[in-house]
Amino acid sequence: MATTAITATMTMVLRGLALFFCVVGRIAGSFFLVRLSFWTNVASMQKTLPKNDLPVEIVRIILL
Repeated sequence: MATTAITATMTMVLRGLALFFCVVGRIAGSFFLVRLSFWTNVASMQKTLPKNDLPVEIVRIILL
């Protein structure tokens, strides 16, 4: 009887840990994807912006 309770408890703990890591992984993955797409957009914008323009250079320095 006691081993059945221990087994059930361990199963619930492992399921909880798996769910926790799945949620954390999804949040971290979406964060990195958003961050990557942001820097990709910044890089593509930098190609179209004029060179040696002071406000553009200030923004470029702040973002990098």
